[in-house]
Amino acid sequence: MSTSVDYIPRNDSAFLNWVKFLIAFVKTNAEQWQIPATSWTNVDYKIWDFTVALEKMQNPNHGKADTEQKNHARGVLEPLIRQYVKEYLEYNHLISDDDRERMGLPVHDKKPTPVPTPTTTVEMDAKAASPGVIKIAYQDSASGKKAKPHGVHGAEFNWAILDHVPTDWTELIHSSFSTHSPAVLSFEGHQRGQTFYFASRWENTRGEKGPWSEIQSVIIP
Repeated sequence: MSTSVDYIPRNDSAFLNWVKFLIAFVKTNAEQWQIPATSWTNVDYKIWDFTVALEKMQNPNHGKADTEQKNHARGVLEPLIRQYVKEYLEYNHLISDDDRERMGLPVHDKKPTPVPTPTTTVEMDAKAASPGVIKIAYQDSASGKKAKPHGVHGAEFNWAILDHVPTDWTELIHSSFSTHSPAVLSFEGHQRGQTFYFASRWENTRGEKGPWSEIQSVIIP
């Protein structure tokens, strides 16, 4: 059956161990599952970046810059692995439910219960969490609660760093996805002080999307 519990471990060390196991398991079964060997190249690079950053955090003398580097590395790797799972693993008919469970992934119903297309909007509250890191708390506009609407998998965020106020969502050329509030986005040092524009919409388990929220902005700390 399907589950609404997020499959991504919250603890950094547990997350890294899980990602390494996942990709190793995929490589072992790639031919059988018809997954191209080129698919995990960028994931491998980002796993290495996060591994190095996390190792620096083990040093009792680590500083704020090490924490920022670790947060940034995870902020890059996590959405990347979510997209990888969605594209190659989640609904690949060649992968058995047993193997999905071994990988720590959700197992979906063979005949999923119909879910409605989202009709409500996402309400957001963005705050500076630390230098270069923004946290966006979000909830449903209709219920006013953090719980996602029925059948909704998560929230899609489109965003851009601009020197002018955007008038349309098409100007927000970058995309991130979050399955639980708050969404966390990390930025490079040279982007601090610039204006971050963003908007969001719900996406259900069938990939159908709801209406966009209003475009909001915040200064990157």
